[in-house]
Amino acid sequence: MDLEDVFPFVLPLLAAAPGVRLIERLPPRSAVWTTTALTTVLSLTGLAGLGLIAADGALRFHAVEVLGRLSPTGLDRIDRTGKPVGLAAAVAFGTALAAFVGSALREALSLRTAYRTAARTPGSREVVVVGDAEARAFTLPGRPGRIFVSTAMLDALDERQAQALLAHERGHLHDRHHLFRAWVRVLAAANPLLRPLRRSLQYSLERWADERAAVAVGDRRTVAHAIAKAALAVPRSPGRCGLAFVTLRRGSAVPRRVAALLAPPPRPHFGIVLVAAVCSGSAVFAVLNGAAGLHHILEAARAR
Repeated sequence: MDLEDVFPFVLPLLAAAPGVRLIERLPPRSAVWTTTALTTVLSLTGLAGLGLIAADGALRFHAVEVLGRLSPTGLDRIDRTGKPVGLAAAVAFGTALAAFVGSALREALSLRTAYRTAARTPGSREVVVVGDAEARAFTLPGRPGRIFVSTAMLDALDERQAQALLAHERGHLHDRHHLFRAWVRVLAAANPLLRPLRRSLQYSLERWADERAAVAVGDRRTVAHAIAKAALAVPRSPGRCGLAFVTLRRGSAVPRRVAALLAPPPRPHFGIVLVAAVCSGSAVFAVLNGAAGLHHILEAARAR
């Protein structure tokens, strides 16, 4: 097994954790798209790489040789994946594929539940004020999408800060952040090495909504104060709301978000995007090279 065979699995180790901080230096919208694209490529190439190694190892079994009408002599002369590695790759591929499908089904069900809940909420207003002693604010995607905010949360903020909070939540809805989050969660389920990118995406989505709110309100400092005050008002263990974006939690990178809002708006860094593109292209090339090698093996065995 050559280096290019394992490259799609080594690359997430090299790119995911160190790349998180680099990507988060981008403007939030660019960071979300870059993270989503990089996670997509690394996850799918990892699956494809496992499948290729498993298929290569399967060629060592006599039943596969017979079914494929392959020459054992031709196969023996080619350096290929051994049976143990092939079996391990097959098990890993099956496990990753099952995790991918299972996560996709869960996210689809969560989306359906969120859409139904939003549709069944009485009234046609986008903002729904809930009489609740706990401070909370979240969104549910749907047609129309809904923004739920408790009376306790509104009491914790002044009028301008409440407008900033609602603008933040509105950014989640209008930019369809739930789709980014659901897709990356599915990809990371298939490849646990990509979990740093999944966490980074969540942070970038919140930052994207923060910047949307800053533009809507016209004052970055007001948005920063609203986030800080709302985070202090949220209980330490807020309830889960399905697919809802629970915007503010203690310990959820709120200090970093506040600091980013108190600083000037982030500027584009095309070099970071280029590095992510090179990583993605390298992973795709490695898989295509592996597929070409497997094709060469099959053609050589059939010729003999």
